[in-house]
Amino acid sequence: MKAYELATSLRGVAQGIVTDIEPAKRLNYDYLVSALTSRFEPANQVNMYKVQMNSIYRKPSQTLPEMAQEIRRVTRQAYPTAPIEIRDQLAKDCFVRAINDPKIQLSIFQREPKTIDDCVRFGLEYEAFTVDQKRLNNAKPATRMLSENDDSAEYDVVTRLAKISEQMEKLTNKESQNFSRMTCFYCGNKGHIKKECRKFEWDKRHNCVKRLKNRLYKRESNEFNEPRSEKLRRLSSSSCDEVKELPSLLQDLKLRSSELLNEGQIDQLESLLKRHNQTFSKNKDDLGRATAIKHKIDTGNAKPVKQPPRRLPLTKRDEVDKEIQRLLDGKIIEPSKSPWASCIVPVTKKDGSTRICIDFRPINSLTIKDSYPLCRIDDSLDALRGSKWLSVLDLSSYPDMTKQFILDTDASGFGIGAVLSQIHEGKEVVVAYYSKSLSKAQRQYCVIRRELLAVILSIKHFHHYLYGTHFKVRTDHGALTWLDLIITTDLNGPMWLYTM
Repeated sequence: MKAYELATSLRGVAQGIVTDIEPAKRLNYDYLVSALTSRFEPANQVNMYKVQMNSIYRKPSQTLPEMAQEIRRVTRQAYPTAPIEIRDQLAKDCFVRAINDPKIQLSIFQREPKTIDDCVRFGLEYEAFTVDQKRLNNAKPATRMLSENDDSAEYDVVTRLAKISEQMEKLTNKESQNFSRMTCFYCGNKGHIKKECRKFEWDKRHNCVKRLKNRLYKRESNEFNEPRSEKLRRLSSSSCDEVKELPSLLQDLKLRSSELLNEGQIDQLESLLKRHNQTFSKNKDDLGRATAIKHKIDTGNAKPVKQPPRRLPLTKRDEVDKEIQRLLDGKIIEPSKSPWASCIVPVTKKDGSTRICIDFRPINSLTIKDSYPLCRIDDSLDALRGSKWLSVLDLSSYPDMTKQFILDTDASGFGIGAVLSQIHEGKEVVVAYYSKSLSKAQRQYCVIRRELLAVILSIKHFHHYLYGTHFKVRTDHGALTWLDLIITTDLNGPMWLYTM
């Protein structure tokens, strides 16, 4: 079944290959694939492309971008495993060698191109300059000057004038067609036909068109055709799409995006760019247009807000009108008769031009806000426990809830910090970090209270890890070993003791 579908889908040269195969082997899928592979993808294909790469030369009607695209394709097929930088250097050397104009080659060499794109740009600049110079040098004067001693040229002119005069004389003396025996079908007089009738002179001078009357002409004849019928057979039907040229703006995008693509993928890329060419901006006034998603402002059952227009300065009116017209021409805005209306506020930009702003504060106050709260980052990190493939995240190791946590705290005159860790496979690994700047009042604490505050806030921050488990707190402040005594003698002791 696979071999039958493959054979029926082939066209052109590939279909001829199937025809040449013996009928008994045409339905053998493996044999059919091997025959097509040996024809279109021989074993020494890489060597063939290397030879083809060395024999590329610019065709008479081939442009430089077309030749560069061909060289890229052959280089990619000749060196499929080489790095992109090496392939680009090989393509650049092949491009310079393929140009059959020493002047263009010298111009490219002098400018020291880095890539093949630089070679194409330098070559196009040189060709444009050369064409412009030829146009200026080959401009012919309005009149041709003849020297007084150029007797041969003057003789040719006189001879040609004589021939033209002779031909005009023959046309003048030519006898007109004899209409003496003909009768005019309009006026009934003889000597002319209806086309030359004098009664139509006024109509001809004023370019009049005569309206024809509906008449039925009947002709009697003894000849007749026997009735017959013919059957028409529909052979095939096809449809074609309009050929659209890719905009010049997207040509560079296609060229840069097709370096690692094959021919089929390049065609798919070009069709994709043509299908969505309205999405891309073509100039500064064209912002592009994406129609896949339409936005809607939800104001609920609120009454429309219509603000009265503000009075514009006289010096700004012309600029505002021009800016509005520019936005209309670019289809950025469109005329509307909506009951919602907001004032425009012209703002002068740094370059002196005018930007039109709109006061949307009343509408924003009536708009129903969407609520899509983000989950906590630490909860998201916990969901990644046991994963093998991770992106770059602030996560050193996933926690094991069956093992004891170790909390290291420290405090300075301006902030506190903490590290939560565990013993994993005989090594201590970090689970998470925590840091916080001290407030102005907290900076007035003594050293013992700041160190104790670091312990309290760290336990609060890692509460979802430490709750219901036994954990170890490590600090570099030895006075905290008398924690019970410090808490009972401190003013904030009862509250901190409750927190602990």
